[in-house]
This record gives sequence, structure tokens and C-alpha cells, in this order.
Amino acid sequence: MVWPLVYSQALTRDKEQTPSREPETGRYAAEEGSREEEVGVDEADDEADDTLSPTSTADGGSLRWYTRLWTFFKASPAHPDLNDYLPNYRYTPILSGVVIPFAILLEIPGLTEHWYIRTVDHKIVESRVNPAILDIGMAISMGIGLLANICLVLRFLERRVKAMTICCIVLLTLHDTINITAVTVFGVQRRFDDGFTYGQAFWSVICSTIASTFTNITLIVDFFRTNDFANSGNGLTRKQRSLVIIVIVLMCYVALGALVHSYLLQLSFINALYFSVVTIETVGLGDITPETTGARVFVCFYAAFGVLNVALAVGQTRDTVLEALEVAYRKRLGDVGARRRERQRQVRVHQRWLDAITWRLNQMEQPVWVNDEESSHRKKAMVWLHRMWESGVRSRGGRALLYYDSHRHGMHLNLEVLTGAQLESAALEAGVPLSTLLPPNFKPRRGMAGGGGEKNPKRAEGGSSDMPLTYTRIGRMVGMLGKFANAVYHSGRLAGDIPLELAPTPRITPLTSGGEARFESFKVEMEREEEKAFYASLTVAWTLFLAFWIAGSAIFHATEGWPLGSTMYFCFMSFMTIGYGDFAPVTPAGRSIFVLWALMGIATMTILISIISEAYTSRYKHALRSDPFAKAVEQY
Repeated sequence: MVWPLVYSQALTRDKEQTPSREPETGRYAAEEGSREEEVGVDEADDEADDTLSPTSTADGGSLRWYTRLWTFFKASPAHPDLNDYLPNYRYTPILSGVVIPFAILLEIPGLTEHWYIRTVDHKIVESRVNPAILDIGMAISMGIGLLANICLVLRFLERRVKAMTICCIVLLTLHDTINITAVTVFGVQRRFDDGFTYGQAFWSVICSTIASTFTNITLIVDFFRTNDFANSGNGLTRKQRSLVIIVIVLMCYVALGALVHSYLLQLSFINALYFSVVTIETVGLGDITPETTGARVFVCFYAAFGVLNVALAVGQTRDTVLEALEVAYRKRLGDVGARRRERQRQVRVHQRWLDAITWRLNQMEQPVWVNDEESSHRKKAMVWLHRMWESGVRSRGGRALLYYDSHRHGMHLNLEVLTGAQLESAALEAGVPLSTLLPPNFKPRRGMAGGGGEKNPKRAEGGSSDMPLTYTRIGRMVGMLGKFANAVYHSGRLAGDIPLELAPTPRITPLTSGGEARFESFKVEMEREEEKAFYASLTVAWTLFLAFWIAGSAIFHATEGWPLGSTMYFCFMSFMTIGYGDFAPVTPAGRSIFVLWALMGIATMTILISIISEAYTSRYKHALRSDPFAKAVEQY
């Protein structure tokens, strides 16, 4: 139980030496990159030491393997380029870090208690000694589980993230294999009714195996679903890492209390574990009480610090949930802004295309718009044009179609009189490939040179769409030159022979009709997105809460034999940490499951309350900033 404290001290030093990090990707990436560069300098020194020849010192061989081992566990490889290291926050790492301490805590009774017992009135009257091979297997399993925990802690400290994750997955797989084999063989061999039953240690190991298997699954999913896993960080934010530390410390505190209570109250370890959880969660079921003076004095101090630890865990859980909601909100804000910028870009492209086509048709003294009947081969295409008018932008061949039908129904642009070269040059001025502007099955009067554009053109990096770089640059230059020409034309100072007072007055669009309208539209869209996200989060929280409630009711109905209504009442009272004492688990399976269920249930309740309170707090602040409220305050 020393390694979690070491982990906590290491994290404290790390937070003192590094500035506070925001959840935003860009800022965090810069700080992480600079920190990785510092680590890279230290690692370079270690690699220089590693190049020492075994004959350079009397103990060269031991120095060589020691430096290699230290380099392996010290840090991840350095990233000279800041762009090579981009942190990728994910949900699965926090699940792994929070659940894995339960696996070790619940496995302790499997090594210290008897698995096969006989009870009378829920009291143990006889027990059978565990087989030697079972104790050896549980000892090996617990050792492997501790190593897996250490690997996961090193991963969260960003020490060889990929290597530590692989080691943790392998160790947890061995741990789960041993536990599943032991539980299955033991249960099958003793399935007959001989007056004995499975003890609390047996059920505790089952709960431990479920927790470790869940952790292993989350690690595997995170490993295979994350692109460039080695350079994606540990997947945790600063608050999430703090939550993992608090949970580990809380589990160690519960284990320490169970150890002391087992001696002071003369209880088995699993019953002492159950009593410790009931105490620090302030449930107080009253089925186990301290009788001696020493036990009562210890419980007073233990309960005080235990409630503090639980409060810290609950508060940190709330902060982590709110941080996740904030990050999700910022991501949605960026997505909405990107969609709006893409729509604005498409409108600008369409306007440049329309201007280029109009200028060429005017130079040829040809009408800009013609009736659909003037070209019979375009009749089918007009159906498509009408759909484009209704729905905006479609997709064809992996690219966005930008052709808009911005005129009255029954007419179309007179593209038939233009050659392929003219259409290609107009598309260059628009800034997109010609294939995205023409309707399907359209054939110009002459074939386009080069097949309609560049072969394998270089793509624009970081753009909002997958467009060739040539088109993007030319489109931007055309737009810039157009703005410059418009400014020169409307400037009286640059028109030498035109007096300033006679110069044409530029058209200035009022802000209320342009910028404010777009801002209001953006605001309405964001409010709609935020409302949908809130209902989605609330649905998940309620689903999780109801799942724990119903699952707990079904489990205690099966283990304790209570009516289903009574078990639902008991579970809800335990969720609310009230605990009247009228119902309390007494069977070995019931108490073993209650330890895990109660701790996880409080976390579920915290998530639900956090989401609801944040929603109502936001609406309260919005109501205070609203115009009716402001007018009411002014009138008052």
C-alpha cells in the first residue's frame, strides 16, 4: 500500500514544477511539447551514459543494464517537433484508473479468508481450509495485479505510455485468466449440496475479477481505437489524474481501516471491509457496531478522515464531470464554427464562379440566363439543379458540390456557349475544381485540356475542404484582387481626375443587417446544440443511475431474499447515504457485492447531481442576464 502514496507525492511535485494546464488542445499541446523537450534533454543524457563500454569501468556491465532499465522507465521518447505530440483526451483511461483499485482491494479477502463455509443464522460455524494450489494461485494473481497497477500508474505519469499499456494489458490478462480458472474450478467441484456454501472470499474474488476484466477491456479498446497511441499522451487531464489519485488513496484508506477493524472488532476481513465502507459513506446500517472503548475511539478518528476522503472524491468527481462537459461544449462550438465557415466559403466560391461566368458571357455578348427549353440535353439536369436549390450543397465523388441555382425556376446559366478552357479558367478564379461546379452529365462545347484539372494535385493543408492547393491559392488571390479593385474604384483619393465630392459613394452594409444577424443566427444555433447536448448528457446520467438502481435491487433480491420493492427501497436509501438500518445485507454474497456496489453507486449519484445542478445553474445565470429580468430590476 506504499506505491499509491509514492504516486501521489510524484504527482504533487509534478504539479508544483509545471504550470496549470487548460483542457484546450492548442495550449495544452504547446505546454506538453515544451515539457517533452525538457524530458528529451534528460533522456539524451541517459542515452549518452548508456553508450559507456562495459570495460570503461570495473562495474560496467551492471551500469549498462541499470541505465537501460532506468531509461526505459523514466520517460517516453522525446518529441523534437511540437506537432508530433498532440494530447488526445479520452474517456476510457479515466474508467481504467478509477476501477482498477477495486480489483486489488476486493482480492485481498480471497487470499486471507476461507472460500467454503457453513453458516447457521448467517453466522459461520464451520469452514474448510482452502486448497494449497488455490492459495498459491491467489498469491500469484495478487502479485500480478499489483504489477499491473504499477504499470498503469507509470502510464498515467507518462512514463513509456505505450510500453506500460501493453505490459498492463498482458498482466491483467494473466490475472483474469488465473482468477476465472480458480473461481470456475472451485465452483464446479463444490456445486453439490453438502451443507456448505461459498464464503464471502469467493464472491469477493468474483467482484475483483469483474473489475479487473472491465479495466482490461477499457485498456484494449483505448489502445486499438487511438491513432498514433505512443504520441497521444496518457489520455487524462489534470483533474482526471487527480481523481485517480484520490480514488487510489481512498481504496488504501478503506483497506487500512478494514485491517484494523478486523482485529479490534474480531471480524473477518470482508466483514471489516464492509463495515469500513458503511462507516465512511455515513450509511450506518447498524448491523455491525463497535463494542470496545478502543474500537470506538478508533472509529471516531477513522470516520472523520474517511468522510473527508469521500468528500474529496465526490468533489473531484464533480469537477471532472464539469470539465468533460466544458470540453465537449468547446468541441461543439468549434464544430459549429467550422460548419458556418464552410458554408460562407461555399457562398464566396459560388459568387466568384457566377461573376467569372457573367463576365465571360458579357464579353461574348451572350445572355447570362437562358430558358431550359433552349437546350434539350439540359432538361434532366434541371431536375438536379432544382434539388440543389432546395438542399444547398451535396456530395459527389468525395467532394462538395458547390453549384447553386440562384435564379428563378425555369432558367439556368448559359454554360453551353463557353468552351472547356473558359470554364476551367472560371473555376480557377472561383478557387475550386471545375468538376465541383458543373452539374452531372454536362459536356462543354470543347474538351477540357488536361482532363479537367491537375493530375494528383497537391492538397491544401489545414483547409476546410479537400481542394487542390492551386485552386485554393488562385481563389484567394482573385478574392483579394477583387476587394482591392473595389476599394480603388470607390476611393476618391486614388481617382485623380474625379473630385472627392463627386466620387461614387461606396455601399456600406449596416452592421445590424449583416454582422448582428449572423451573430444572432450563430447564437441560436449554439443554444440549440447546447440544449441537445444537455439532454444527451442527462439521458446518459439517468440511464446509468437507473441501471445501478435496478441491478442492485435484482442482486440483493437474489442474495438476501427480500421482496423486490424492499430491495429498491434499500438501494435508494443507500444511494442517498441515509441508512435507517431496517434493511442490511447479512449473506456473504450480499456484503461482498455491497462493498463494490456502494462505492460505485455514490459515484453514479454524483455524476447525476453534477449534470442536473450545472444545467440549472446555467439556466439561472441565463435568466439573470435576460432582458425581462434586467427590466424588472430597473423598475424595482
